[in-house]
Amino acid sequence: MRVNTLSVRAPAPVGVERTASKVLTVDSVSHEFFLDSGDGGESRVHALDDISFTVEQGEFVSLVGPSGCGKTTLLNAIAGLNKPSSGKIVLAGREPKPGREDLAYMFATDCLLPWRRTIDNVAFAMEVRGVPAGERQDRAQYLLSRVGLGGFEMAYPSQLSRGMRQRAALARTFALNSPILLMDEPFGALDAQTKLILEQLLLSLWEEGEQRTTVLFVTHDLHEALVLSDRVFVFSRLPGRIKADHRIPFRRPRDPLLLQGTAEYHDVFSKLWADLGTELVSGEPSQISAASSD
Repeated sequence: MRVNTLSVRAPAPVGVERTASKVLTVDSVSHEFFLDSGDGGESRVHALDDISFTVEQGEFVSLVGPSGCGKTTLLNAIAGLNKPSSGKIVLAGREPKPGREDLAYMFATDCLLPWRRTIDNVAFAMEVRGVPAGERQDRAQYLLSRVGLGGFEMAYPSQLSRGMRQRAALARTFALNSPILLMDEPFGALDAQTKLILEQLLLSLWEEGEQRTTVLFVTHDLHEALVLSDRVFVFSRLPGRIKADHRIPFRRPRDPLLLQGTAEYHDVFSKLWADLGTELVSGEPSQISAASSD
């Protein structure tokens, strides 16, 4: 049965202001943690250094930078999964904490439960949040059809390809209808063709509805950042700092394939690469320092 898009959108969680302009403020955030050095001591890792920015409602913001530069650490802090060593984060008027109903988090791995069928995996987070059974089944069915998994509702994760599992994970994420979405390299492990398909699906789902979700998206793929984003933050090597904030001028809606063939695309890509490329060159001292285990 075809379910109308509007009929499967949940109301905004109590206390969440969807019309507020500024959704996220990150103010002078720094973070350090300790690793076991293997010799009875510890190594101090300076992961983030004086990160500050704001994100407006409905913006799609990508974080790019060298591997290990603190992007995921920052995303986890925004989700309330870790607390920064210093600085402040305000998310929709409140401090971050795990389990907030106004936020959804999509990881690099699909995290599907192997004993649940596809439709039940998509409905699982809605079930945890108390969405009525009929509503969550309708919403899961609709989103599975949108991501091209109609006919696979009763399949188990082991019967799906990696790309199909990520489609199911994307459907599960959007099923929550949260106004804030964190995505940590969700398409990073996919082949180029599947990644392009899922980028287009993500854009299509994101553009639906009366008010767009606010997205923070971690990626190593500059093309992916350009075709999806309103802004791209370029991170430095450790300790992670925001080296540049690029506003992406392309109009929406966008077709990633058509966009890639334009002169404007290549101009913006070159500017991004000029900032990012210097961070990928080795030779600077490591930002991991020895610290006493005492």
